[in-house]
Amino acid sequence: MPFRIESSTTIHTVFRSCLPFALLLCINSCFLSKKAIRYSVEPTFTANNDDQKKKLTSFGDSLFLVEAKDGLPDYYFQQYNTGVCYDNKCRPLSISIYWSVTGRYLGFELPKEEFLSKTDHEPFVPEDYEFLNKLLANPDLPFADIEYYELMDQPSDAVESVDAVSGATSARVSNIVVKGAVYTTYSLWNIVHGRSQEFIQEHTGSIVTTHLIEKILRDSNRSDKVWVLERFPENIEMTSLLLDTIEALIVNSDFHLAYTAIHAIKAPRLNSEAIQEMLFKAYAKSNDPSIKSLIISKLGQAPFLSNGVINVSRSCVDELKGQELVDLLKLLKKHEVKDDQTLQAVENLLSSDNVFIVRQAQKFLKQIQISNE
Repeated sequence: MPFRIESSTTIHTVFRSCLPFALLLCINSCFLSKKAIRYSVEPTFTANNDDQKKKLTSFGDSLFLVEAKDGLPDYYFQQYNTGVCYDNKCRPLSISIYWSVTGRYLGFELPKEEFLSKTDHEPFVPEDYEFLNKLLANPDLPFADIEYYELMDQPSDAVESVDAVSGATSARVSNIVVKGAVYTTYSLWNIVHGRSQEFIQEHTGSIVTTHLIEKILRDSNRSDKVWVLERFPENIEMTSLLLDTIEALIVNSDFHLAYTAIHAIKAPRLNSEAIQEMLFKAYAKSNDPSIKSLIISKLGQAPFLSNGVINVSRSCVDELKGQELVDLLKLLKKHEVKDDQTLQAVENLLSSDNVFIVRQAQKFLKQIQISNE
């Protein structure tokens, strides 16, 4: 279950604090103003202010899933009530944390008249909140591998309460904490990237649908797209819209996104002619030789080659050169494609002025002849 700091709150209280939270970049510079302080990053989906009509699902420990009007999961939020301590004095702090459906950090919100303070009781200024928001959005910070006492250059038996210990900030973390608020930064980062985040990812993985995948791959943050593609369910329905969406990602100039989209298609799915033809359409549209090679390699894992792919490959064989021609002929050979039309298309290459192309055509035809014999 999600990580819980102290006490939970009622759904009414949490929901009320959630209402003003627009998942857009929000900055409030007055820490004692009547308005809540809230900061956020790019959301998975664009939320609106009509949250009252949205469905809330509670998981306990003040963690909730908010559904959009279309019934699809929209985002998660959780309210924490904890204590921020310094100079051996503590005061209660209430803060709400928001995540995307993939568990990516979206932002935080402090209730009205709530604020964050530094070791010397100095309130955060807007630049501090902005930096904290940036740090919380970075999942690669090393805080998960750092012990509490390692944050300061001090004995390991020092009092361990948030911002309670004096001393110089460790050089290991000095550039990745809000100045004067090392323990607050450390604690909040571990909340954001802790058990609640793990629970969110597991829960979304258990309820994911074709429509949710389509929505994430079309409209969401890049890291959300990668998250879904890396966990792509093998039994999910591959609609024409989903196939078109994956094709667009493969053709995308973002190599990592294209690479991940190709590898999201597992070998058992390649018995689908529609998936094969989607991959080959992406092959024809891509301008990246490495991506083209990956697609051909993926098609090589198929139990057969669809007639649609054979027909298109036959028509473009005379346009290919270098490694692309080598890869395509290997694919045709692997699937023992030796119909008269394909053989004629390859034989036409023998009249090329390019010696390399002629040799590749001869090699293919010789292998087919041996196979026939």
